[in-house]
Amino acid sequence: MAYWTDVGSSTIKRLHLNTSKEELLMNGCIADSTPDGIALDIHSRLLFYTDTGKKVIGVTSLDISYHATLISKGLDQPRAIAADPGRGYIYWSDWGLQSSIKKARMDGSGQQVVVNTGIGHWPNGLTLDAYGQVLYWCDARADSINSVDLVLLRTTVVHRKKGSHFFGITHLGDDLFFSDWTKR
Repeated sequence: MAYWTDVGSSTIKRLHLNTSKEELLMNGCIADSTPDGIALDIHSRLLFYTDTGKKVIGVTSLDISYHATLISKGLDQPRAIAADPGRGYIYWSDWGLQSSIKKARMDGSGQQVVVNTGIGHWPNGLTLDAYGQVLYWCDARADSINSVDLVLLRTTVVHRKKGSHFFGITHLGDDLFFSDWTKR
């Protein structure tokens, strides 16, 4: 399956890769809804999402039988989200007045700031190296890709290129893959 958000139609969808059948998982046509980031926990069969318009973080089961708002306080413009099922956490970026990266337990409790300094106001994509306990994010305003060691809470600029607009990021093994809107 491939999962994605469509901010234009305020929906979360998936595609069965073997049949090319598209399914609507969540229709956010409620006023001000803008589902943005998603993260899967394939073991628990849960999809976590951010909704920038409604300023919430929610969860839905992949069979759509369960849906809940996990976090509705302390959010301004939640964007990207990553899940760490092994340790029981979700991480998200927030573009708000005080841009930050935060974490909470997968039930929404125990909200904590992970990084709130050195962020250029547009922290986009997140990807988690759960084994190395490193969280990476794109910062479109700072033209950089950054990381934070989740044990030492030490941040590092991994890559910077002036004029870039880094947006999405993921990793496989030791490699990072990212998108850049200016380079298309």
